[in-house]
Amino acid sequence: MRSTFRSIGHIPPSVGWRMKPHSHDRFHELIVILRGELQADIRNRKIVAAPGEALLYPIGELHEEQALGKEPLETLHVAWWSSPAKVRRWPLKGTDPHGRLEYLVRWMWDVNHHPQSQKNEQLKTLLTALLCAYESLSYPAEDELVARVRKYAQSHLGEPLQLDDLALAVGLSRYHFLRRFREKAKQTPMQFLRQLRVQATQTLLLTTPLPLRAIARHVGFADEYHLSRVFHETTGKRPSRLRKRTEKH
Repeated sequence: MRSTFRSIGHIPPSVGWRMKPHSHDRFHELIVILRGELQADIRNRKIVAAPGEALLYPIGELHEEQALGKEPLETLHVAWWSSPAKVRRWPLKGTDPHGRLEYLVRWMWDVNHHPQSQKNEQLKTLLTALLCAYESLSYPAEDELVARVRKYAQSHLGEPLQLDDLALAVGLSRYHFLRRFREKAKQTPMQFLRQLRVQATQTLLLTTPLPLRAIARHVGFADEYHLSRVFHETTGKRPSRLRKRTEKH
């Protein structure tokens, strides 16, 4: 889906904030809640969103907004244009358990207000990631077994986890765990664990100055050379290259 960034805005902490009924004729809008509660009246429904959640206003959709309660409301909102048909099928409210939407929209805000070289290209890339993250919230919920493995693995990522460790964590024999996990996740548990380690590596490269050696220990790779090889095999990129791009901006 081709998308064009229009703007990003911020509602500073406000009590009693409200917006009269209106619609956007030239863009879609995504509201990420940072603080407080926001009620939206849209499609004859009242939808309330809190921190960790986001609201979508598709192009041309009449909506009204107001802050609820005594706690100040604070949001970041992104406006963009893309074909309306697909966006209108997305949920009007999304729950963001991993904090990806807030992370990406805060990054967009920083890029937009502290211009660097290639600002437009950065905003385009971040917008694509933001919309992919929001669209994924409409997918079926993760299977309970997979979710339990994810939670356990993320809490022990720096440890030398083996298949037996994961099976024990969810109370299954090695054989039954492997069979059931492959059936639900469409990959083996160790492939899934490797994917989690690569994702964690990418996050640390983008958000911290930690050297590769420290990152490798933190996410469970034997050393920085093992990390670099697996990262390249999985993403097609070298971690050092991603780090250099981050340092430039």
